[in-house]
Amino acid sequence: MIGLRCVLGTGSRLILYACLSFSLCYVLCCCNSGSAGTQVDSAPGEAALPASGMSVAIERVGEIPFERYVEGNGTVESSTDVIVQSPFAGTMISNRAEDGRQVQAGEIVVSLDKDPVRHQLEAIELEIFRAQKDYESQLIGYSSLLSTLTEKEAGDVKRKLKISSGLATAELRQKELNKILGQTEIRAPFAGVLADVAISRKQLVEQGQSLFRIYDPRALLVRIKVLEGDGVALKKGYSATVVPIVDPAIAIHATVLSINPSVDADGMISVGLSLRDPAARTAASIFPGVHCTARITVPVKRCLVVPKSAVVIRSERPVVFTYNNGLAKWNYVKTGLDNGEKVEILDGLSSGSVVIVSNNLQLAHDSPVSIINP
Repeated sequence: MIGLRCVLGTGSRLILYACLSFSLCYVLCCCNSGSAGTQVDSAPGEAALPASGMSVAIERVGEIPFERYVEGNGTVESSTDVIVQSPFAGTMISNRAEDGRQVQAGEIVVSLDKDPVRHQLEAIELEIFRAQKDYESQLIGYSSLLSTLTEKEAGDVKRKLKISSGLATAELRQKELNKILGQTEIRAPFAGVLADVAISRKQLVEQGQSLFRIYDPRALLVRIKVLEGDGVALKKGYSATVVPIVDPAIAIHATVLSINPSVDADGMISVGLSLRDPAARTAASIFPGVHCTARITVPVKRCLVVPKSAVVIRSERPVVFTYNNGLAKWNYVKTGLDNGEKVEILDGLSSGSVVIVSNNLQLAHDSPVSIINP
C-alpha cells in the first residue's frame, strides 16, 4: 500500500477509493435483497404472493334472516316510582322505613301522633252539637214558611240555615279531621321496595316533607339514548339485551316499550326498554339509577351474509376470498349492513360460495391453501 501511494498521484488515489467504495455497496445491496421482501396486494391477474399451503378455515354462505343491532347506554328506572310525603305537620311515633326494605301494598310504614287530631275532633264535635241546636231552633221558626214551599225551595232554605248556624262549616271540618286521622298511618301505596329514606323515629315532620321513596321492582325499565339514524328503525316489541355495567356477567332480556319521537340537540332519541324478565327482579345489581348498556335486535329481510372475519380491505376496497380446489380466489364485494358478527353482501358473491374466514390477511389471488375444518 505504501508503494502504491508513492506511484499514484493524489487524483488517482481518489478515483481508486471511489471505485472500491462503489463495489462494496453493490455487494452489500445484492446480499440484503434476498433477505427481506415487501408485501404487495395482488389482485386477480397479478402474480400471487408466496403463501404455499397456508392453513385456513372455510364456511359455506347463503341467504339467511339477517339481524342488525342498535346499541346505547342508559340507566335503570321504575315506571311505578312514588315519593311519599307527610300529609300534615306532626310528630312521628313509629317508623318502619328502611332503605332496601320490601313492603306489601297497604302496609303501615310510618305512624304519626294521633292525639293532636283527636283533640281537634273532640272540639269540633262540641261545636257541631251547639250548631245543631241552633239550626233546629231556627227550623222551628221557619216551619210555617217551609210548609208553603216546594221541596227544592225548602231545601234551599234549610241549607242557608245550616250555614248561618255554623253547622255546615263544623260538619265539613269534622270530615277533614277524620281524613287526617286516617292519614296518621302512612301506608305503602303498592307493593315495592323502599329507598331514599330520610326520617328517623320521634322526628318532627312538616307538611309536604318527603319521608321515603317506593318503587315497584316488577316495573323496571332502562332509558337509553340511540343515534337518530338508528332510532327510526326501531319499533315497539323489538327484543333487546341489557347488561349492567357493574356486573357484565348478567344479561337480562328486555323489549322496546317506548320510543320518543323527538330528537334532542345532540341528535339522539330516547328509547325505553321494559325489564319484565324475572332475572331483573332477583339480580342484586339491578335497581333504579344503575348504568347499563343495551343491544336492541332489529330484524331485516333475508339476504346473503358472510362472517365479518371473511371481509378484508385491499386498496381501500372490501375483498372476500373464496376457496376453489386448493386455491384462494380474490373477490371484490359490495357490503351492506354490519351487526358486528356478520356482514351483508350486496354484490360480488353468490349464495353457496365457500369463503375463507381465517388467515386471509396474507392471501393473494390463487394462493395455495389447505383446509383446517373440512
